[in-house]
Parts: sequence; C-alpha cells; structure tokens
Amino acid sequence: MSGELSGVGQPQTLKLNATAASVLGLLHRGPMTGWGVARLAEVGLGDFWNVTQSQVYRELRSLDAMGLVEAGPSGPRDKKPYVITDKGRDAFAVWIRREPGADLIRSPLLLMVFFGSHLDPVHRRRFLDIQHLRHEQTLDEYRRILGQVAHDEPDLAKVLQFAVFHEEAVLRWFAWLEEDERPD
Repeated sequence: MSGELSGVGQPQTLKLNATAASVLGLLHRGPMTGWGVARLAEVGLGDFWNVTQSQVYRELRSLDAMGLVEAGPSGPRDKKPYVITDKGRDAFAVWIRREPGADLIRSPLLLMVFFGSHLDPVHRRRFLDIQHLRHEQTLDEYRRILGQVAHDEPDLAKVLQFAVFHEEAVLRWFAWLEEDERPD
C-alpha cells in the first residue's frame, strides 16, 4: 500500500492498492480480527479477487499505521479486532470512485489449453473433463447461493449473477471445444 501525496500545497490523498481497499471495504461490515477479514475475503471475494491471509495481516498493519483502521485490545490467543476509522472510510470512498480498469484473466485451464499440444491426449482429455465438471458444479453452487441472497444483499447478488453468466459462458466454450476437436 502506498501513502503517496497529491501535488504540493494540496491536501494529502492516499492511493490505496486494491488489496488494502478490499480490507477497508470488508471492515465496513463491522469489527473483525485479521483472521475474520481473511476468511470473509476468501468466502466473499475469493472467486474473483485473490487476497491471501498474509496480505490481509500486512495490509492491516499498514492501514493501522496510517490511521485508516484501529486495532482493538488483544483478546484470546492475541487476536485483535480491527475497526475502520473515519479516515479509512474517506480513503475507501476515494478509492471506490475510481475507474476499476481492465479485468485480468488468470486461468489455469486456459494456460493448459494454450500449451495443450505438449500433453498426451489421455491427460489432456482427463484435465478437460475434470475442469468441465468443476465448472458445472461451480455454476450449480452460484445459482444456489444467488437464490438465497438475491433480496437481502443486492450487490452480492449482482456479483453472483456475473459469476453465473461467466460459468455459463465457460460451459458454452467447452461445448464449442468438443465440436471443434471432433474428427471430421
């Protein structure tokens, strides 16, 4: 995370990286320990944004040093609850209003397909079948969760609907791949 200043004579503006901003965003839900933030990041963001436990703890220390969060007193097993400060809310508000930029795709499946000519047909087919099944199961899970949260958490429902559309597109790609690789 950086704490860069805007121009000379201008008010200080913090430029948050996406991981730090994610931590602040999650803390809007209420006080949480580092483990709690990491767990919520894994469950809530993990399918589209990778935030590791070590990143969470590192960002919490930096955010605390900058006054964007405050660590509460240590509890059992030295766990500290963190709360977002007004300064942290302001920094998050600036960050969330920025253009998010282009999406990045990191897909082990596509990497394997790209280098697929280096695999024997049996392994390639097995890997594709496993991935196809995973995407079918993931689609079912997204649909199940979407049905449970659609009315209570509209922003989460929008993200889940994106995930449903994404998984449906991946499954259409698998169907296309089957047709494309079928011998004439």
